[in-house]
Amino acid sequence: ALRRTILEAMGVAGDVEGLSQAARADQDPALRRAAIQGLGVASSPAATAALKQIYAANADPGIRRAVIEGLFVADDARALIDLFRAEKDRELKHDIIQKLSLMDSPEATDMLLKLLEQ
Repeated sequence: ALRRTILEAMGVAGDVEGLSQAARADQDPALRRAAIQGLGVASSPAATAALKQIYAANADPGIRRAVIEGLFVADDARALIDLFRAEKDRELKHDIIQKLSLMDSPEATDMLLKLLEQ
């Protein structure tokens, strides 16, 4: 519980480097997801870059879903669209579209309209 609280504080403080290290290296999957959530809270270009790298480096759907949630929290429609275009897994694509549909973003709206036209 203490480590999770520390990760949450790191997210609020914007400690992207520390959160990135925890998200990549921690052996506990729950703490890795907490670090990923903290990166979403940090909401910076460096945090987005770290989240995208973590997504690309992990095949674990739980980690990938945590990254999708983190980018949603960061309100980064562009990054979610990039993940959607590269993703092959139908369920993860569905999760990304679901998050984009909740965002108040012209990019997200354009993407959804293009999908509906297909």
